[in-house]
Amino acid sequence: MSKKFNNITFPLFGLKNYLKFEFSLDKIFAVVNNQKYIVDDRSIDNSSYLSRLIELDSRKSYQRLKFDYTIRSMEELIKSDCKIALDNTGKFYNFTNKELFPYSERRIEKIRKKYFWFKNISYPFEIDVENLSEIEENQKYYYGKLVKINSVWYFLGLTDENSNKIEIWL
Repeated sequence: MSKKFNNITFPLFGLKNYLKFEFSLDKIFAVVNNQKYIVDDRSIDNSSYLSRLIELDSRKSYQRLKFDYTIRSMEELIKSDCKIALDNTGKFYNFTNKELFPYSERRIEKIRKKYFWFKNISYPFEIDVENLSEIEENQKYYYGKLVKINSVWYFLGLTDENSNKIEIWL
């Protein structure tokens, strides 16, 4: 089981660059270019980090750190360049360290509207692509790039080449 992606409660609020954080008894700060920004105030009586962010915006006692990403799902997370993030419970996640995950390129078995089924996977993937009609016409030439995290397959993209790669660093 992956430690990197364990127990994330989405949405996830992420940053492209790793920052150093300062912790006080109930507040968390980040310093960017010698400017101090508030990240969280745990004295706010709400378990949802999103609700605490909204409250921080209204208080105006400190300038709030603005995040680069609001990530709604595991698929969005693995496709992003997020380095560090807080989930909806306010838990920190560091994504700078890479882990090895099972990887597979699977032939498209069936396409129905924006749902794709890949060889030996029983459930479909919802995929928005611009050239859907071209892919449907030539589906035997396309493979889905898939990664397995905590026993669930996630879609990374399409390719027209089938490699023998069985693992990927994320």
